[in-house]
Amino acid sequence: MKSTTVDTTDLCSEIVTRIAERTGADPLEMDPLYDAVDVDAIEAIVGSGEEVSVSFDYHGHTVVVEGDGSVTVTGESEAEMAEAE
Repeated sequence: MKSTTVDTTDLCSEIVTRIAERTGADPLEMDPLYDAVDVDAIEAIVGSGEEVSVSFDYHGHTVVVEGDGSVTVTGESEAEMAEAE
Protein backbone atom coordinates (compact mmCIF):
# COMPACT_ATOMS: atom_id res chain seq x y z
CA MET A 1 0.00 0.00 0.00
CA LYS A 2 1.48 3.31 -1.11
CA SER A 3 0.62 6.35 1.01
CA THR A 4 0.89 9.96 -0.11
CA THR A 5 0.39 13.17 1.80
CA VAL A 6 -2.54 15.31 0.72
CA ASP A 7 -3.32 18.67 2.32
CA THR A 8 -6.81 17.99 3.64
CA THR A 9 -7.23 21.63 4.64
CA ASP A 10 -7.03 22.56 0.97
CA LEU A 11 -9.30 19.64 0.10
CA CYS A 12 -11.93 20.73 2.62
CA SER A 13 -11.70 24.32 1.37
CA GLU A 14 -12.17 23.05 -2.17
CA ILE A 15 -15.33 21.17 -1.18
CA VAL A 16 -16.84 24.20 0.56
CA THR A 17 -15.88 26.49 -2.33
CA ARG A 18 -17.40 24.19 -4.96
CA ILE A 19 -20.68 23.96 -3.05
CA ALA A 20 -20.75 27.73 -2.50
CA GLU A 21 -20.19 28.34 -6.22
CA ARG A 22 -22.98 25.92 -7.18
CA THR A 23 -25.49 27.32 -4.69
CA GLY A 24 -24.55 30.98 -4.59
CA ALA A 25 -24.07 30.70 -0.82
CA ASP A 26 -21.45 32.59 1.16
CA PRO A 27 -18.93 29.95 2.31
CA LEU A 28 -18.64 31.71 5.67
CA GLU A 29 -22.40 31.38 6.19
CA MET A 30 -22.55 27.66 5.40
CA ASP A 31 -22.67 24.97 8.07
CA PRO A 32 -19.17 23.74 8.90
CA LEU A 33 -18.03 20.80 6.79
CA TYR A 34 -17.26 18.80 9.93
CA ASP A 35 -21.01 18.83 10.71
CA ALA A 36 -21.57 16.77 7.54
CA VAL A 37 -18.59 14.41 7.56
CA ASP A 38 -15.73 13.29 9.76
CA VAL A 39 -12.90 15.32 8.28
CA ASP A 40 -10.39 12.96 9.93
CA ALA A 41 -11.97 10.12 7.92
CA ILE A 42 -11.37 12.06 4.71
CA GLU A 43 -7.75 12.50 5.75
CA ALA A 44 -7.42 8.75 6.33
CA ILE A 45 -8.92 7.93 2.94
CA VAL A 46 -7.22 10.56 0.82
CA GLY A 47 -3.68 9.65 0.02
CA SER A 48 -4.08 6.09 1.29
CA GLY A 49 -3.06 4.68 -2.06
CA GLU A 50 -6.18 2.54 -2.04
CA GLU A 51 -8.93 2.66 -4.63
CA VAL A 52 -11.54 3.85 -2.17
CA SER A 53 -13.97 6.74 -1.94
CA VAL A 54 -16.27 8.37 0.55
CA SER A 55 -19.52 10.10 -0.30
CA PHE A 56 -21.65 12.35 1.85
CA ASP A 57 -24.34 15.00 1.58
CA TYR A 58 -23.41 18.59 2.26
CA HIS A 59 -25.54 21.68 1.77
CA GLY A 60 -28.01 19.79 -0.42
CA HIS A 61 -25.38 18.21 -2.69
CA THR A 62 -23.61 14.87 -2.84
CA VAL A 63 -19.83 15.03 -2.51
CA VAL A 64 -17.57 12.13 -3.46
CA VAL A 65 -13.91 12.19 -2.41
CA GLU A 66 -11.65 9.61 -4.01
CA GLY A 67 -8.51 8.11 -2.51
CA ASP A 68 -6.40 10.19 -4.90
CA GLY A 69 -7.92 13.42 -3.57
CA SER A 70 -10.24 14.11 -6.49
CA VAL A 71 -13.62 15.60 -5.62
CA THR A 72 -16.94 15.31 -7.45
CA VAL A 73 -19.97 17.38 -6.48
CA THR A 74 -23.42 16.57 -7.82
CA GLY A 75 -26.70 18.34 -7.34
CA GLU A 76 -28.45 21.23 -8.98
CA SER A 77 -26.68 24.54 -9.19
CA GLU A 78 -28.44 27.80 -8.31
CA ALA A 79 -28.98 28.49 -12.04
CA GLU A 80 -30.49 25.03 -12.62
CA MET A 81 -32.85 25.46 -9.65
CA ALA A 82 -33.97 28.89 -10.97
CA GLU A 83 -34.69 27.39 -14.41
CA ALA A 84 -36.86 24.67 -12.84
CA GLU A 85 -39.15 27.23 -11.19
